[in-house]
Amino acid sequence: MSFEFLSGINMLSSSVLGIVIPFLFVLTPVVFFHELGHFLVARWCGVKILIFSIGFGPEALSQPAATAQAECTAWCTGM
Repeated sequence: MSFEFLSGINMLSSSVLGIVIPFLFVLTPVVFFHELGHFLVARWCGVKILIFSIGFGPEALSQPAATAQAECTAWCTGM
């Protein structure tokens, strides 16, 4: 059985993108749940939340909700 199609994975892992992209795939959910904790505690304390956003920069995706507008911005790194 030949696994020639997997040869590109080793090349990707040694590049900068092979490090940055997996890092962002791990970091973004961690930051999301961290910020969700802030959001839930603020609501529990009676603070009115207008926008729940992940990332920074211009708005890329937005979804109005009953409690707050949820949005994902252009640089979705949670900063």
